[in-house]
Amino acid sequence: MNFQEVATKITKFIFPFFGKSKTIKQIGQEIGTAADNELLILWNSVKGLLIEEYEEATVIDADIEESDVKATIKRKLKKADDTTKASIEKALAQKAATVTKTNTTTITGNNNQVFQDVNNSNIQTHSGTGDNVAGNKTVNHK
Repeated sequence: MNFQEVATKITKFIFPFFGKSKTIKQIGQEIGTAADNELLILWNSVKGLLIEEYEEATVIDADIEESDVKATIKRKLKKADDTTKASIEKALAQKAATVTKTNTTTITGNNNQVFQDVNNSNIQTHSGTGDNVAGNKTVNHK
């Protein structure tokens, strides 16, 4: 197991849930409502390592940085038992398999035309002006 690489991947997925005045328990609840089963499986595999460091009900410092979390995970992984390591690697593989990319384009102004190669996508077109975007919504299947 490459501890640096694994810690980097884990941090990439879970750090966005770390925020001001949160506890590990609150982070777990937010991840649980994120509707991402693979992320929840990864969280359940990793949270034990984080609870050892941060305690479940203690508020995490608001100035925590991604590098702090990554260093903690890396240090804890080195000491983890083989079962925990295998569980984390399996959860990471499942999560990595579900990562998809989404592109969003915001177009402002009137009478704009945008062309791009689009395959197997739903294109939604809304008409209207200002904050009141009304009218027909057209979904073009390409």
